[in-house]
Amino acid sequence: MVVFNSGAIALLVGVLIHHADAALVSNSEGSPQVLSNMPNSNVCQGPGRTDKCEVQLDVPSQCVSNGQSTCPVVFYLHGAGGGIQGFKNGSDVHDHDFIGVYPQGEDGWNTGPKDTNDCDYTDFDCTTDPDEGDFIASIISEVRSLGADGGIYVIGNSNGAALAHRLAVNSGDQLPIKGIVTVVTQLLASPERSGPGALNYNNHAATNGAGLKVSVLNVMGTGDGLIPYDGGSSGVFGGNTDFKLMSALGSMADWAAHNDCSPDYSSKDVSTDDKAGGDGTGVFSQWENCGGGTIVEHYAINGAGHNAGNTKIDDVAINHDINADFIKRCEASESPPTVAPQPQSPVPPTPAPPTNAPVTPTKAPSIVGCVDDPDWVGKFNDMHDCDFVGEMPTNRCGWENSDGVIALEACKLSCDNCGDDPTPAPNTKAPVTPTKAPVTPTKAPVTPTKAPVTPTKAPVTPNDDCPLGEAKFLVELMADKRSKWQNLYVIQSKADPGAQKKWVNIEKKNKFPPSELHTHEVCLQTSGCYRFRIKDKKKNGLCCEHGEGWYKIYYEGENLNHKPFNSDFTKKWQNKKFGSC
Repeated sequence: MVVFNSGAIALLVGVLIHHADAALVSNSEGSPQVLSNMPNSNVCQGPGRTDKCEVQLDVPSQCVSNGQSTCPVVFYLHGAGGGIQGFKNGSDVHDHDFIGVYPQGEDGWNTGPKDTNDCDYTDFDCTTDPDEGDFIASIISEVRSLGADGGIYVIGNSNGAALAHRLAVNSGDQLPIKGIVTVVTQLLASPERSGPGALNYNNHAATNGAGLKVSVLNVMGTGDGLIPYDGGSSGVFGGNTDFKLMSALGSMADWAAHNDCSPDYSSKDVSTDDKAGGDGTGVFSQWENCGGGTIVEHYAINGAGHNAGNTKIDDVAINHDINADFIKRCEASESPPTVAPQPQSPVPPTPAPPTNAPVTPTKAPSIVGCVDDPDWVGKFNDMHDCDFVGEMPTNRCGWENSDGVIALEACKLSCDNCGDDPTPAPNTKAPVTPTKAPVTPTKAPVTPTKAPVTPTKAPVTPNDDCPLGEAKFLVELMADKRSKWQNLYVIQSKADPGAQKKWVNIEKKNKFPPSELHTHEVCLQTSGCYRFRIKDKKKNGLCCEHGEGWYKIYYEGENLNHKPFNSDFTKKWQNKKFGSC
């Protein structure tokens, strides 16, 4: 007979309890588990996390054996303003035998300047702002403790891709990243570090080459007005000139050098669709002989905008077929691609560049020299061109156009941003073409309590373009694929007491082009009480069943926070009061 002492029994019980807690279990497709709600989970307890925090875990049954798994663990990171609701039905992890991890960010990811941050980006000891490296590291630790032992991968779009790059740069024991797919964002050239914590370095020069070798697949649109293919400033940084992007190919060269790849790369023409505004062509570039069997690949979608991730390449979708194939190739180390980029007829091939020269995908010529871009106009008024900006550069050079390009970069001459150009070119600005007809008084927004704006109206204040006594209300709406048929919004003012209706419509907008950014502004009297109402006929909001849509509203320059407008809202209308109510 074997006799156990009490200490041994206690130890055995503790091991059994821990093992039971750590057992990985599967879930049906479309019904992920909520990791952050599991007993003893602390993934949402880190710096800067709020009650918005949620982490879903999506485990296919074929990935679990006796509570353990060697399937790839794939993080899916949404863009700024997006959410995780669409991943449970759109990530396809059950088709590809991946374990999906869907973390919710705090109004996006803290990879650059954010209005909601308390601390300066140089305050690395800050404990109130989101520490994204710590957040993802804690999730990896918990899924490992559950028994998910497969390689760690990250797929990110836009702001999510920025975080994917950063996580991979800071890879190591806490962040054992094996591969990343980054869509429409490249590495930051500066600053070296940003945001709280220790896992906050932005490129390999900043880390002196430390970190694991990581496979990288990058997709960029050469016509992206928000994240420029050639790098530099971006509207997403809110005018903070400390933040600069590498060029797309410069970012890939940085990854190739870090992974000890051959410095030269090969390129092939590919055919694409035009859903993201592309011209039907693209260029696939590949670096070879990379250390550790890593893969470094880049797709340039010629002419495509910020939704280039929705493109098909050689009739294969990027989301999520090409990126799933990439992960499978990483798992098989140096196996050849199963989605082979081949030149397609009738697209004529372009001459291959020298092997040591960068690929320059077909795109519109850049503005050369210290001149004003003749085509740049402000986001909200076609009359706000570079000449108009130059009348008050101090206040207006921070304005941006509908693509997020700020006047400081586009109107170099008017904004006195010529740098060290030895011979600044004269301002050869062309006149506004007939397609940009002047805004007439009949197009001005009208409130129900005053007469239409006339040319003799009180002078405009430089900060918000509204007459004195009024303030700007701004709507930014990223449409999903069904917005043209399902979504509309109205701006209303509170009616006078005794009126038949409590609220009176000021403006109504609908039929938004799918997957495009819509912006609209109206000047409202500061003494009024107003309501913004947005509708979705199917009660699934703008996110995420048909794409990562979102909306933001601002009044007097302040962001009016609202509940997430997604499938969890379950109502047709969402309302937000503002003003003097």
